[in-house]
Amino acid sequence: MVSKLSISFRSIDDMPEEASAIGDCVKLYNDALSQLNESMSEIKTEKNKGGNWLNKNVIGDVKTWISTAMTDVETCPDGLEEIVGNETKKEMETANQMMSISLAIVSQMKKLIMILH
Repeated sequence: MVSKLSISFRSIDDMPEEASAIGDCVKLYNDALSQLNESMSEIKTEKNKGGNWLNKNVIGDVKTWISTAMTDVETCPDGLEEIVGNETKKEMETANQMMSISLAIVSQMKKLIMILH
């Protein structure tokens, strides 16, 4: 999806406001992807150490990174909706839904861990 936004960015050189909005979105989606990769990296690091990767600290960090990724994506300018095609809009909605579901799962995991410990 970020690559599609980048292509759109290159194809609207004549529209500086739209180009700026797409540029902002590309940056925000890249930031969101970085946050999600960071959460996966921490889980893998804990698993490789042989430690309990399902502890409240790791789950708390993952929850924070997913929340931050969602904020980045939701910050993508609303005006962008008029610029991108339906396929890209659907992909953006799917990404938002997947992060929302992931956040809900991680939140429930954290609650369960707190109850069990």
